[in-house]
Amino acid sequence: MKGYVVKAILSSILLVGISAGCGVIPSPEETIQPPATPGAPTQEDRDELRDTLLELLPEGAELVAPAADGESERASILLDDLNGDGVEEALLVYRTADQASSLQAVLFSQYEGEWSVLWEETGQGYDLDYMDMVDLDGDGYLELVFGWTIGASAGSGLDIYGWVDGQIEWLDQTAYNLLDIQDIGQNGQTNGETGKVIALWIKDTGNVFDVELLRLREKQLVRAPDMETLYFPNVVSYYEELVEEMPESKILWYYLADAQLKAGDKDKALESIDAAKKLDSDNYLDERLLRLEHQVRETVDYVLEHTRIGRTQEEILELFGEQYEEVIPGLESPGVVGMWRYDAVIEESYEYDTGFTPATDSVDIEGIREGKLRYQLFVSWREDGAAHSYTLYYLENNRVHEYRLWNDGGESVNEIG
Repeated sequence: MKGYVVKAILSSILLVGISAGCGVIPSPEETIQPPATPGAPTQEDRDELRDTLLELLPEGAELVAPAADGESERASILLDDLNGDGVEEALLVYRTADQASSLQAVLFSQYEGEWSVLWEETGQGYDLDYMDMVDLDGDGYLELVFGWTIGASAGSGLDIYGWVDGQIEWLDQTAYNLLDIQDIGQNGQTNGETGKVIALWIKDTGNVFDVELLRLREKQLVRAPDMETLYFPNVVSYYEELVEEMPESKILWYYLADAQLKAGDKDKALESIDAAKKLDSDNYLDERLLRLEHQVRETVDYVLEHTRIGRTQEEILELFGEQYEEVIPGLESPGVVGMWRYDAVIEESYEYDTGFTPATDSVDIEGIREGKLRYQLFVSWREDGAAHSYTLYYLENNRVHEYRLWNDGGESVNEIG
């Protein structure tokens, strides 16, 4: 696994969480490197390769290594088999003296020991923050990953290139301040996925970051909310350290609660929200804390803990809020006179149109699968105004599940897609 952190402003707990691509401090055994294996390039081999490739670059070209590698010459040239043909390619970035602020990425291929340029592209920043050849999507082919330094406030830009139909093509890009790429399925869990999870640490203010998880699917970056419980314990550790140092910081308590929720510990998240509420009022943060509290109460576990036959509408409103839509049951059910649908929205712009007015009780399976909402909850009502039954749709192990609490108190869970 390979993680990546580049800014010295972070405390040591962040380095524990992400700099080595895992969630624990490496043991002494892990820090001792084994002897070079037979066939591994020696320093003499690397020097010879460097000299060979420099001869193929413009006169005065200077190799550039990722910033976190301390301009290590060893890190300035990456060797790996990009396209699975059994022959290694060489990746490097260089600048020239007359264009010191312009970077050029080059991929060399070799045939019968002779090197030639296979692909070349101009970088989008003035320095190199990250460079790797890594299989992001688990398809057996490596992607070229570059982090270009844009500016102190703007952070860095991530560019991803891949092997498509026999050539290198640009796939996607995004922005970040800190970048961490880890194996999907760390600690032996995969959620049915392969490849890597890409964690983007986006600066809010100072040493406060919002963290977003992405993966590469069908040659595009997409959100990976199902990986949050695996990754966010790292983020929790980071903010616990900062809160201990600055317990009067309301924004740190907010981000700690957010990380705890995403790590799956909603009770701790509510405790952190309560701690934040006791601090001096801040309208902006108070609104964010309120929204976050609603999100905590919109977790699947929270719903399962509080569904109960016979609850009044007032109780349901107190538990799940007033943001529901009245829908028409698709099938007749004895004793049912109405139904509410709750959408636990993740993507703020999300809207679900059933195609009917008034809306029916259809389910947005794709929206749940794509991480646009945490779940959809349907509550049916009896004539006396009490809850008749519940149906909950949610994502687990990358599959949509249906939970039903029937009128007689019976329960069922089914995987539906």
